[in-house]
Amino acid sequence: MINNKNFKIFLTAALLSILIINSLKAQEIDRREHLLGNWNGERTKLSERGINFEAVYTGDVFSDLLGGVERHTVYIDNIDLKLNLNTGKLFNWPGGTIFIYGLGNQGKNPSKYIGDVQTVDNIAAHSTWKLYEAWIQQSFFKKRLSILTGLYNLNSEFQVIESAKLFLNSSHGIGKAFSQSGRNGPSIFPTTSLAFRLKLKISNNFLLQSAVFNGTSGDPSNPEGTKITFPNHDGILSVTELQYSINRQIENENDLIGKFTAGFWLYSAKFPEVGTTYSDNKIITGNLGFYLMGEYKIFGYGRINDKGLNVFSRLGFSNSKINRFVSYLGFGVEYSGLITGSNRDQLGLAFAGVYNGRKYISLQEKKNIRTAGSEMNIELTYLYDVFRCLSLQPDFQYVIHPDTNPLIKNALAAGIRCVINF
Repeated sequence: MINNKNFKIFLTAALLSILIINSLKAQEIDRREHLLGNWNGERTKLSERGINFEAVYTGDVFSDLLGGVERHTVYIDNIDLKLNLNTGKLFNWPGGTIFIYGLGNQGKNPSKYIGDVQTVDNIAAHSTWKLYEAWIQQSFFKKRLSILTGLYNLNSEFQVIESAKLFLNSSHGIGKAFSQSGRNGPSIFPTTSLAFRLKLKISNNFLLQSAVFNGTSGDPSNPEGTKITFPNHDGILSVTELQYSINRQIENENDLIGKFTAGFWLYSAKFPEVGTTYSDNKIITGNLGFYLMGEYKIFGYGRINDKGLNVFSRLGFSNSKINRFVSYLGFGVEYSGLITGSNRDQLGLAFAGVYNGRKYISLQEKKNIRTAGSEMNIELTYLYDVFRCLSLQPDFQYVIHPDTNPLIKNALAAGIRCVINF
């Protein structure tokens, strides 16, 4: 059953959008990046002064059609409110940026009924409103060097694959081998922590970035609102990436057509061994892992995600003595402009697999609990921009061995996403 409260929110937003759209000519609204327009030029004037803001509503309906834990349909939504301030234009302070991001989530997680651990819907979160990000950034040497500090989403710049952003499964945003780490996960959606990030553009092709984070994201015992805690035993998380970009010169424009990344992460805290708790005194100092990623435009025009065919892959590993999942493999293909002839639509097929470590499997065997070696997800999705400010995305995912539990039948989930940029 669909939660009535959340469904009413969805219907209200949809009806409001329809009324606004019907009151305008289709050609006129199709030129708009925002549903509510440019406010007679006020948005442009504010942008010229260094004030940019964005309000985006995302609503998903997901159903477990086959297998899984329970037949169920859920509606979940996500509201993003972003404010970006250019300090050079506003305060005559060149090279600076102030960013504030408010986040609101409602609804149940469809993975509760499907039973998977990779999470079929990447906006699934505890129902609450919070200050999600609040940071300040300063650039130097013609933007070749920048530093950032504040409440910061690691996944906004680290473990990013542009062509994988199409997919709804959470593992295509950040691999499970990394996202499982820490007491409350790393500083990613939906809970972030304080951070300091350094980014250096070594050359036109090479970029190095590194960041350190408060070891605990939010309060693990209380997901409501924004929490910043500093437990003595949780140390810090550090992550470093080296990126190599492949650019193509077309008509005096430098288009990014490929990127390859190697990354390493480390928690300085102490963690219990797999299958134990802190009270068992089987403690290991330091949790670590590494990953390799790549994406490339095989053919087409412009940059990645412009018209053409892109391929991508992500491979991650973590400490087998601390983490249940020791490796992750994801890959896929994405084609823009298949039907419309432009990049207004995207079609994608992707695979995501997460693999149990030997230590975890051995512990399950000692308990006479059957377990599979992996959970695998196959996703087929299609995104279409009805207007520049409104998109629809049907999505299908087939989950093999949900939660690596042989007692849970393979699941087929189907959903549709609606995104409205106000």
